[in-house]
Amino acid sequence: MNRHEIVQQVKEMSVFCDVEGIADALKITPQAVQDILDGKDIEIQETEVDNQPVIQVKTTTMVHRQKIIAVWRAKGGVGATSVAMTLARQISEKMTTILLDLNFEEGGSDLLHYLDMPRYPQMKLPDNIWDRVEEVQNNLYVMHPITHVVGQEKITPQDIQQLILNARQEFDAIVLDLPNGQDECILEAVKNANALALVMTSGRQEGFRAAKLASMFNSKKQIFVANAGLKEKQVKEVVPAEQIIVIPYDKSLDDKLEKQIPVSVKSPFYHGVKGIYETIFDEEFDEVPEGKFKELIYNTKGIFKRSKKKSRPVINRFKDSFGAVGSLAGSIFYAGSLLLVVVAALITIDSVTDINIPFINLITSKLK
Repeated sequence: MNRHEIVQQVKEMSVFCDVEGIADALKITPQAVQDILDGKDIEIQETEVDNQPVIQVKTTTMVHRQKIIAVWRAKGGVGATSVAMTLARQISEKMTTILLDLNFEEGGSDLLHYLDMPRYPQMKLPDNIWDRVEEVQNNLYVMHPITHVVGQEKITPQDIQQLILNARQEFDAIVLDLPNGQDECILEAVKNANALALVMTSGRQEGFRAAKLASMFNSKKQIFVANAGLKEKQVKEVVPAEQIIVIPYDKSLDDKLEKQIPVSVKSPFYHGVKGIYETIFDEEFDEVPEGKFKELIYNTKGIFKRSKKKSRPVINRFKDSFGAVGSLAGSIFYAGSLLLVVVAALITIDSVTDINIPFINLITSKLK
């Protein structure tokens, strides 16, 4: 049995068995099982004791324990999808992450719009998770949600459990974007998570509802997220203050999301969500050295993708009318558009002064 097979079996069995049961079944030590569940890298050595094969598992490098984070809400319209999306983006800076949109009854949340992803009718969960995911930026994957149709066979809690199990085998971290509700599928999703973030935007009464939801899952790490400028003192009478993360009001957030512009790493909202990351992972969130350049590339790709989509009908008509000359003109147009988009993105992105590219500095100085 190789390393991949042992890790996969331990993760699959952990859904149903405790550490001792897994160790007994696989003939390895309980400590080895715990090390695998904690995300530690391992080496496998097969030896013989009394002519019997014995598998020895040795820990090598410590990494993060696999995180499954449920982002939930006590009512709709509190910005939970924005929190889930931004949190997943931050985690993907450190490890391979998947964002699962579980807003089935609504046929998908605003997530597809925010990320400018195509909408495909999906009637059931995939047998192979890779058939339904799209990489939206480096290390960040999003699964297309189920489109709810009246009369179709409903998703079951067993389906949710299997989906999360499949994701655990492929990704280092999982973020669940959950709708407002308490049906059996939502509860099953939270049950399979090991951290819970409850997002709210108003005070005491909403705090009571969020606390009631959290009380069903006391064994999990819990965070109450005071979003959109909600003050800590408005909810701390209901929940412990050490479990509250405050996200400041960001007046530009809604406009950026509607225009499908990624949240800037310098925005108040982004910094607020960092507090969720730091609480869950018990470490300070540091941008990777190339983080600003990644944001630039991500912005540039999004702008070019949208401009290409809008200009494609015009280019196609030109090609039909002028044949090969039209194709050449279309290629030149796309190349020129891309160059303009790159230059515009370099000039306008929030962190341009930190990039320090000589020719862009020259352009911006001429424009002043």
